[in-house]
Amino acid sequence: MLLPACSKLSESHAQVGTTVSVSDPESGVNLSVRTNLNEMTIANRIRITSELSWAEDVDASFSTPIWDDFGWTLIEQLNTPVSTNEQGYFQSSTFVLEPFLPGEYAIPSIEVKIMQLDTEISTGIQSDPIKITVAGILAEDDAGELAEPDGFFDPDLIPVETEDQSSLYIFIGFAGFIIVVFIIWLLRSKSKSNEATQSIYQQLKSIAQSAESNDSTTYQKLYQAIMRLDNRLLQTSEFGTLVEQCEVAIYSQDGRSDLTPQAMAKHTLELLGSTEQEVA
Repeated sequence: MLLPACSKLSESHAQVGTTVSVSDPESGVNLSVRTNLNEMTIANRIRITSELSWAEDVDASFSTPIWDDFGWTLIEQLNTPVSTNEQGYFQSSTFVLEPFLPGEYAIPSIEVKIMQLDTEISTGIQSDPIKITVAGILAEDDAGELAEPDGFFDPDLIPVETEDQSSLYIFIGFAGFIIVVFIIWLLRSKSKSNEATQSIYQQLKSIAQSAESNDSTTYQKLYQAIMRLDNRLLQTSEFGTLVEQCEVAIYSQDGRSDLTPQAMAKHTLELLGSTEQEVA
């Protein structure tokens, strides 16, 4: 049996959180529920701390709410073991919660079961729900800008960067990116320049004389060389088959053809008569 009406309630509201306390004078059980926020955004996490104390002649324990039923996602839970002090026993539980959507949320009542050890009579108390307002992260004018989050669970652990440091990191990252892009462009330009100056015969001969492999890059070079040939040749069955074999090797999952690019390059040279004058 829960006895909220027989308990003395005290509630204090602070700008950063709310504390609700309830006690049972007959058993001497005291319950305090504290939040570190009462207004937040969906980018924040909220910390709920429940503290329970009771005398030696009673047994008390609080229940854990099913947070999903109230729209919260439980991120972390920490239960301290029962300890003793001059007044009796003490125990606390801390919950870190995360909302999903903007709206009005509630920290539900925390229920405490109380049993008098001498009479074995069971009673109980419960805290009042705590209202939490959760806002979205879009600015009020909804101009597409994200409002700055208030902070996360423990903002003291987040290193603070000065504006100068942040600008320096951005500059270094951007400069490094430009250098990498320039090097890649330079290497590709050099490669394309060398290939462009070669005749079709030189390209095919270079592939034919290279080490045997099924590397997709070699198939791509062979494909590019064959596609430089006269369109009338490409419409024949022999050259059409070579083009298909290259495409299979380049675009299939296993990246393999029935023939190596070296063998296909040699066969192409044979079809063309193996003379530079006929191929160029």
